[in-house]
Amino acid sequence: MNTHARYDFASLLPKWLAGSLLTIGVIVTAVQSYTGNLMVGGYRFGYFILLMGGCILSWWAAHRRRFRFSWWLLAFLVVDLAFGVTTHKLSRNQGLGRSFLPENATQGRFHHHPLLQVVPTAGYRDRRNQHDPHGLRRTGEIVPDLPSIAAVGGSTTYDIGLKNGATWPDRLEGLLAGGANVLNFGVPGYSSAEQLIQTAFYLDLSRFNMRCAIYYLGWNDIRNAHLPDLDPGYADFHLPSQIDNLDARSRSFLNYFSTGMMLNRFFHLLFDTLPVAPDYRARAAVSGADGRLESHFRRHVIDIALLARARGMKALFVGQLLNPSALTGEGRYGWLPLVADRDVPALQRRFNEILDQAGQEHGFDVKILDQAGFSTDDFVDNGHFSESGAMKFAGYLEAWSRANCLSR
Repeated sequence: MNTHARYDFASLLPKWLAGSLLTIGVIVTAVQSYTGNLMVGGYRFGYFILLMGGCILSWWAAHRRRFRFSWWLLAFLVVDLAFGVTTHKLSRNQGLGRSFLPENATQGRFHHHPLLQVVPTAGYRDRRNQHDPHGLRRTGEIVPDLPSIAAVGGSTTYDIGLKNGATWPDRLEGLLAGGANVLNFGVPGYSSAEQLIQTAFYLDLSRFNMRCAIYYLGWNDIRNAHLPDLDPGYADFHLPSQIDNLDARSRSFLNYFSTGMMLNRFFHLLFDTLPVAPDYRARAAVSGADGRLESHFRRHVIDIALLARARGMKALFVGQLLNPSALTGEGRYGWLPLVADRDVPALQRRFNEILDQAGQEHGFDVKILDQAGFSTDDFVDNGHFSESGAMKFAGYLEAWSRANCLSR
């Protein structure tokens, strides 16, 4: 007996594959949504809905014996899913520059700004990060009757390694026990150049009853070390690089597919009027100090302090802490294009010294914490705090903040 005659494999195989992929999609979407790991209405949620819709369409096409269309659609769905998942895993575990799996968010976390290049999107929310209506990383309401302290910095103030409620500005507000709002103005990548602009225009003293600002800075300035023809405001490399660092270019329906995100990226590079930063990765690393950059950094922090003082706000500065045990090799982890990992801690110590000297000469408060007070466990990588590190850092700032910001 010819058993193959009982089965129509031309129809059965695409139906089976489409049904299997649909079942996986339904289970993943349901579980991830139920556990809060998938934002309903976000790009990734829409991606799974479109994936499941594609499976149903492929099954229907096979049922209608339109096998070529069914197989082409299934091939696209499988390739797109594999590409998205693979790049996502590589970006998390192997250092790939970006993931092409659609974002688990209802909108972009950051968007373009004509002065700062990139700012947080007000009202953004995902399972780890939340921005309030002012674009600050915050979950609770701002209490209008309380004085406010601005926490100003880069990713180590935004605290990218931690979820909302666990960042050091959150912890500091908790330690102040209802005595002040601590407002997180940190944005990943921000250097003293952006912080000078923030101080001039965007730390709204009247709205937030701002008493003082704590600037935690240095690391993002030294990424400009040894760059050729360095612009005093970092406008030749650092500022334009932020647009792609924080994925702040315009979005389209293509962002609902992995391969679509790649095409969107390609079209941006070809046609977008926002500039693409130069790539210095092919150049050799350079050791030693960079006098030009040190001069720019010194001028920036002095200007920030004087501008804050002129506006009736006290500026407090904290030197950057890093995780030296993660910065020992000859290679470059990428953020500082022309500095080898082993040279980063010495450069950061030098910038902390410049910050301290500027404070003594111009009469503003600077705190340089002892690196030995922090262990490897206090960081999630080469410089971003873990929960223990954020709590420890906030603890060191509590009494200092009270004395300088709440003692009027």
